[in-house]
Amino acid sequence: TRCITRRTWRLCKMRTYTFLIGTMDDFESIEELIDYTEAIGVHGIKDCFAYEFEAPIECNEETVTRIGRGIAFGNGWCMDDTYSCMIDGSLEDQGVAA
Repeated sequence: TRCITRRTWRLCKMRTYTFLIGTMDDFESIEELIDYTEAIGVHGIKDCFAYEFEAPIECNEETVTRIGRGIAFGNGWCMDDTYSCMIDGSLEDQGVAA
């Protein structure tokens, strides 16, 4: 994978992340969202979704979170009345059926 750094192309290592988001109507806490996802996945009856993406390994946590939010918000989610978190790796890596 190629990245632009200081207007030059170079190879960079990428890392997989998953942005997990769910509605406050269906979950009472971020812990409940995580527990539900671990037990059921994101295709159960509650309103939640997981967006898996890659980012350069050099990205800090804030940047990775902004990327994840951008993906979720671009798909109709918003910060209002939702819980969300970033997972390092894919749900499959965590042993969760996505």
